[in-house]
Amino acid sequence: MLTVKWTLEQGWQAPEIKPYGPLQLDPSSTVLHYAAELFEGMKAYRDKQGRCRLFRPDLNMRRMNSSAKRLAFPTFDGEVLTDLIKELVRVDERFVPDEEGCSLCASSPFPLDSLALSPPLRFPLTLSNLRTIQTSALL
Repeated sequence: MLTVKWTLEQGWQAPEIKPYGPLQLDPSSTVLHYAAELFEGMKAYRDKQGRCRLFRPDLNMRRMNSSAKRLAFPTFDGEVLTDLIKELVRVDERFVPDEEGCSLCASSPFPLDSLALSPPLRFPLTLSNLRTIQTSALL
């Protein structure tokens, strides 16, 4: 699981890759009351040589930053986040399926951890490898 915290005072803090586990949110987090969240999924799959690949990460980062701006969430450097996601996939590559037409959906919920419907003062970015999906079923 990849976690990067953001605060108004310090901006983005050091990323941390740790074992999959529960999210820790303040009970007054806006996401629990007003559903202020940005959710984006990226597929990790294996190519014909068995190497792990990400499916169009540049477009994923563009959509995520566009949504973050609309929601008054902090934006981020897409190349840096893509590199962090690649490292998470490298650490968790045993979960990327070998079957043709299947991929691992690396999902990134960005819950707004704030007390009011206003631009956030603090913001946790969390990305985890949630599930394997059959890509051909989406076509």
